[in-house]
Amino acid sequence: MKMQAVYPLPLGVAAVGLLFGAPIAKAAPMVFFGEDQDANQTVPADSEAVDAQEGFLDNLEGVRVEDFADVDEGEVFPIDIDFDGISATLDGTSDVGNTGVTSNNISGRFPVVGDKYLNVGTSDAAGFELEFSEPQVAFGFFATDVGDFDGNLELTLDGERNYVVDNTIGSFMTGALLFWGIVDEENPFQTVSFENSDEDWRDAFGFDGFTIGSEAQLVDRDPQAVPTPGTLTLLAAGLMGLAFTRLTRGARRAPG
Repeated sequence: MKMQAVYPLPLGVAAVGLLFGAPIAKAAPMVFFGEDQDANQTVPADSEAVDAQEGFLDNLEGVRVEDFADVDEGEVFPIDIDFDGISATLDGTSDVGNTGVTSNNISGRFPVVGDKYLNVGTSDAAGFELEFSEPQVAFGFFATDVGDFDGNLELTLDGERNYVVDNTIGSFMTGALLFWGIVDEENPFQTVSFENSDEDWRDAFGFDGFTIGSEAQLVDRDPQAVPTPGTLTLLAAGLMGLAFTRLTRGARRAPG
Protein backbone atom coordinates (compact mmCIF):
# COMPACT_ATOMS: atom_id res chain seq x y z
CA MET A 1 0.00 0.00 0.00
CA LYS A 2 1.27 3.45 -0.87
CA MET A 3 0.72 5.82 2.04
CA GLN A 4 2.48 8.98 3.04
CA ALA A 5 2.43 11.32 5.99
CA VAL A 6 3.89 14.79 5.56
CA TYR A 7 5.26 16.53 8.66
CA PRO A 8 6.44 20.17 8.70
CA LEU A 9 8.96 19.60 11.51
CA PRO A 10 12.40 18.08 10.82
CA LEU A 11 12.29 14.37 11.56
CA GLY A 12 14.65 14.53 14.53
CA VAL A 13 12.69 17.33 16.20
CA ALA A 14 9.40 15.58 15.58
CA ALA A 15 10.82 12.34 16.94
CA VAL A 16 12.02 13.97 20.18
CA GLY A 17 8.64 15.65 20.60
CA LEU A 18 6.83 12.34 20.17
CA LEU A 19 9.24 10.47 22.43
CA PHE A 20 8.85 12.81 25.38
CA GLY A 21 5.18 13.54 24.86
CA ALA A 22 5.68 17.17 23.88
CA PRO A 23 2.34 18.37 22.49
CA ILE A 24 2.14 19.74 18.97
CA ALA A 25 -0.73 22.21 18.56
CA LYS A 26 -2.17 20.64 15.41
CA ALA A 27 -1.15 17.65 13.37
CA ALA A 28 0.43 18.15 9.97
CA PRO A 29 -1.53 17.18 6.84
CA MET A 30 -1.67 13.45 6.17
CA VAL A 31 -2.30 11.96 2.73
CA PHE A 32 -3.49 8.35 2.37
CA PHE A 33 -3.19 6.41 -0.87
CA GLY A 34 -3.66 2.78 -1.86
CA GLU A 35 -4.00 1.23 -5.30
CA ASP A 36 -5.10 -2.15 -6.69
CA GLN A 37 -3.75 -2.36 -10.22
CA ASP A 38 -5.27 -5.78 -10.89
CA ALA A 39 -8.70 -5.19 -9.36
CA ASN A 40 -10.39 -6.13 -12.65
CA GLN A 41 -13.61 -4.27 -11.76
CA THR A 42 -13.87 -5.87 -8.31
CA VAL A 43 -12.71 -5.10 -4.77
CA PRO A 44 -9.87 -7.58 -4.02
CA ALA A 45 -9.94 -9.53 -0.77
CA ASP A 46 -6.57 -8.03 0.24
CA SER A 47 -7.27 -4.60 -1.26
CA GLU A 48 -4.59 -1.97 -0.72
CA ALA A 49 -7.19 0.69 -1.54
CA VAL A 50 -9.43 -0.55 1.28
CA ASP A 51 -6.42 -0.65 3.63
CA ALA A 52 -5.74 3.01 2.80
CA GLN A 53 -9.38 3.89 3.44
CA GLU A 54 -9.24 2.17 6.84
CA GLY A 55 -6.11 4.13 7.75
CA PHE A 56 -7.91 7.33 6.74
CA LEU A 57 -11.05 6.44 8.73
CA ASP A 58 -8.96 5.63 11.82
CA ASN A 59 -8.49 9.39 12.20
CA LEU A 60 -12.24 10.11 12.20
CA GLU A 61 -15.39 9.19 14.08
CA GLY A 62 -19.08 9.50 13.27
CA VAL A 63 -18.58 10.06 9.53
CA ARG A 64 -20.68 8.78 6.64
CA VAL A 65 -19.31 7.01 3.56
CA GLU A 66 -21.46 8.10 0.60
CA ASP A 67 -22.68 5.14 -1.48
CA PHE A 68 -25.16 7.04 -3.71
CA ALA A 69 -28.03 4.86 -2.43
CA ASP A 70 -30.22 7.96 -2.05
CA VAL A 71 -29.37 9.33 -5.51
CA ASP A 72 -31.55 8.31 -8.45
CA GLU A 73 -30.09 6.15 -11.20
CA GLY A 74 -29.06 8.35 -14.12
CA GLU A 75 -29.01 11.62 -12.14
CA VAL A 76 -26.54 14.14 -13.59
CA PHE A 77 -24.89 17.36 -12.40
CA PRO A 78 -25.73 19.11 -10.19
CA ILE A 79 -26.10 16.30 -7.65
CA ASP A 80 -26.98 17.03 -4.02
CA ILE A 81 -25.54 14.84 -1.26
CA ASP A 82 -26.43 14.83 2.45
CA PHE A 83 -23.56 13.87 4.75
CA ASP A 84 -25.80 13.51 7.82
CA GLY A 85 -26.44 17.22 8.31
CA ILE A 86 -23.72 18.62 6.08
CA SER A 87 -25.01 19.27 2.58
CA ALA A 88 -22.80 19.07 -0.48
CA THR A 89 -23.24 19.64 -4.20
CA LEU A 90 -21.44 17.88 -7.04
CA ASP A 91 -21.33 20.07 -10.13
CA GLY A 92 -19.27 20.51 -13.26
CA THR A 93 -18.92 19.41 -16.85
CA SER A 94 -18.14 16.05 -18.38
CA ASP A 95 -17.24 15.00 -21.90
CA VAL A 96 -17.91 11.28 -21.49
CA GLY A 97 -21.07 9.40 -22.39
CA ASN A 98 -23.31 8.00 -19.63
CA THR A 99 -22.20 10.73 -17.22
CA GLY A 100 -24.00 10.57 -13.90
CA VAL A 101 -24.87 8.11 -11.16
CA THR A 102 -25.15 4.55 -12.43
CA SER A 103 -25.13 0.94 -11.27
CA ASN A 104 -23.66 -0.36 -14.52
CA ASN A 105 -20.07 -1.47 -15.01
CA ILE A 106 -18.80 0.76 -17.82
CA SER A 107 -15.41 0.22 -19.48
CA GLY A 108 -13.62 -0.49 -16.21
CA ARG A 109 -15.67 1.72 -13.87
CA PHE A 110 -17.72 0.00 -11.18
CA PRO A 111 -19.40 0.50 -7.76
CA VAL A 112 -17.21 -0.03 -4.69
CA VAL A 113 -19.16 0.54 -1.45
CA GLY A 114 -22.72 0.03 -2.67
CA ASP A 115 -24.65 -0.61 -5.87
CA LYS A 116 -24.08 2.77 -7.57
CA TYR A 117 -21.25 5.19 -8.31
CA LEU A 118 -20.53 8.44 -10.15
CA ASN A 119 -19.35 8.00 -13.75
CA VAL A 120 -17.64 11.14 -15.07
CA GLY A 121 -15.05 12.31 -17.58
CA THR A 122 -12.17 14.69 -16.84
CA SER A 123 -9.83 16.61 -19.14
CA ASP A 124 -8.44 20.10 -19.61
CA ALA A 125 -11.93 21.15 -20.69
CA ALA A 126 -13.97 19.09 -18.25
CA GLY A 127 -13.94 18.45 -14.53
CA PHE A 128 -16.16 18.67 -11.51
CA GLU A 129 -16.27 20.14 -8.03
CA LEU A 130 -17.67 19.08 -4.67
CA GLU A 131 -18.76 21.99 -2.48
CA PHE A 132 -19.70 21.61 1.20
CA SER A 133 -22.06 23.76 3.25
CA GLU A 134 -19.43 23.98 6.02
CA PRO A 135 -15.60 23.77 6.03
CA GLN A 136 -14.11 20.29 6.43
CA VAL A 137 -10.67 19.04 7.47
CA ALA A 138 -10.83 15.55 5.96
CA PHE A 139 -11.85 14.17 2.58
CA GLY A 140 -11.46 10.77 0.97
CA PHE A 141 -12.84 8.73 -1.92
CA PHE A 142 -12.53 5.61 -4.05
CA ALA A 143 -11.86 5.95 -7.78
CA THR A 144 -11.94 3.29 -10.48
CA ASP A 145 -10.40 2.97 -13.94
CA VAL A 146 -7.89 5.76 -13.27
CA GLY A 147 -4.67 5.83 -15.29
CA ASP A 148 -5.50 3.65 -18.29
CA PHE A 149 -4.94 6.77 -20.40
CA ASP A 150 -2.13 9.26 -19.85
CA GLY A 151 -2.54 11.60 -16.90
CA ASN A 152 -3.01 11.56 -13.16
CA LEU A 153 -6.06 12.49 -11.19
CA GLU A 154 -5.55 15.99 -9.81
CA LEU A 155 -7.38 17.63 -6.88
CA THR A 156 -7.47 21.25 -5.76
CA LEU A 157 -8.74 22.30 -2.32
CA ASP A 158 -10.40 25.73 -2.11
CA GLY A 159 -8.95 26.63 -5.49
CA GLU A 160 -5.38 26.92 -4.22
CA ARG A 161 -3.93 23.75 -2.66
CA ASN A 162 -3.12 21.28 -5.40
CA TYR A 163 -2.58 17.53 -5.02
CA VAL A 164 -1.70 15.06 -7.78
CA VAL A 165 -2.77 11.48 -7.06
CA ASP A 166 0.13 9.07 -7.51
CA ASN A 167 -1.86 6.66 -9.65
CA THR A 168 -0.08 4.24 -12.00
CA ILE A 169 -0.42 4.99 -15.72
CA GLY A 170 -0.85 2.36 -18.42
CA SER A 171 -3.50 0.58 -20.46
CA PHE A 172 -3.38 -2.31 -17.96
CA MET A 173 -5.01 0.02 -15.40
CA THR A 174 -8.46 -0.51 -16.93
CA GLY A 175 -10.69 -1.67 -14.09
CA ALA A 176 -8.18 -0.66 -11.39
CA LEU A 177 -9.20 0.64 -7.96
CA LEU A 178 -7.64 3.32 -5.74
CA PHE A 179 -8.36 5.24 -2.56
CA TRP A 180 -7.08 8.73 -1.82
CA GLY A 181 -7.70 10.76 1.31
CA ILE A 182 -6.38 13.77 3.18
CA VAL A 183 -6.63 14.96 6.78
CA ASP A 184 -5.56 18.60 7.15
CA GLU A 185 -6.49 20.01 10.53
CA GLU A 186 -4.73 23.33 9.99
CA ASN A 187 -6.34 24.20 6.66
CA PRO A 188 -10.11 23.58 6.55
CA PHE A 189 -11.56 23.61 3.05
CA GLN A 190 -15.01 23.96 1.53
CA THR A 191 -14.46 22.88 -2.10
CA VAL A 192 -12.64 20.02 -3.81
CA SER A 193 -12.07 20.19 -7.58
CA PHE A 194 -11.20 17.18 -9.77
CA GLU A 195 -9.32 17.31 -13.08
CA ASN A 196 -6.96 15.27 -15.24
CA SER A 197 -3.34 16.47 -14.93
CA ASP A 198 -2.58 15.74 -18.61
CA GLU A 199 -4.08 18.50 -20.74
CA ASP A 200 -3.69 16.47 -23.93
CA TRP A 201 -5.90 13.60 -22.82
CA ARG A 202 -9.37 13.06 -21.49
CA ASP A 203 -10.32 10.08 -19.36
CA ALA A 204 -13.41 8.71 -17.69
CA PHE A 205 -13.32 7.74 -14.02
CA GLY A 206 -15.69 6.17 -11.53
CA PHE A 207 -16.02 7.73 -8.06
CA ASP A 208 -17.52 6.20 -4.93
CA GLY A 209 -17.31 6.32 -1.16
CA PHE A 210 -16.94 10.09 -0.80
CA THR A 211 -16.22 10.77 2.89
CA ILE A 212 -15.84 14.09 4.70
CA GLY A 213 -14.86 14.97 8.24
CA SER A 214 -15.05 18.15 10.30
CA GLU A 215 -12.62 19.17 13.02
CA ALA A 216 -15.13 17.94 15.61
CA GLN A 217 -15.02 14.47 14.02
CA LEU A 218 -11.25 14.08 14.33
CA VAL A 219 -10.11 11.39 16.72
CA ASP A 220 -8.08 12.89 19.57
CA ARG A 221 -4.40 12.09 19.30
CA ASP A 222 -3.12 10.94 22.68
CA PRO A 223 0.52 12.06 23.17
CA GLN A 224 0.90 9.27 25.79
CA ALA A 225 -0.27 6.54 23.42
CA VAL A 226 2.10 3.62 22.84
CA PRO A 227 3.87 4.22 19.49
CA THR A 228 3.23 1.77 16.67
CA PRO A 229 6.22 -0.12 15.21
CA GLY A 230 6.25 2.31 12.28
CA THR A 231 6.36 5.26 14.66
CA LEU A 232 9.19 3.65 16.62
CA THR A 233 11.15 3.32 13.39
CA LEU A 234 10.68 7.02 12.71
CA LEU A 235 11.71 7.85 16.28
CA ALA A 236 14.86 5.77 16.01
CA ALA A 237 15.78 7.34 12.68
CA GLY A 238 15.21 10.83 14.02
CA LEU A 239 17.23 10.27 17.18
CA MET A 240 20.07 8.67 15.23
CA GLY A 241 20.11 11.69 12.96
CA LEU A 242 20.36 14.04 15.94
CA ALA A 243 23.13 11.95 17.49
CA PHE A 244 25.08 11.92 14.23
CA THR A 245 24.74 15.69 13.91
CA ARG A 246 26.05 16.23 17.44
CA LEU A 247 28.99 13.86 16.88
CA THR A 248 30.04 15.59 13.68
CA ARG A 249 29.76 19.00 15.32
CA GLY A 250 31.88 17.75 18.22
CA ALA A 251 34.48 16.43 15.79
CA ARG A 252 34.73 19.80 14.11
CA ARG A 253 35.35 21.50 17.48
CA ALA A 254 38.05 19.00 18.54
CA PRO A 255 41.62 20.40 18.44
CA GLY A 256 43.66 19.36 15.42
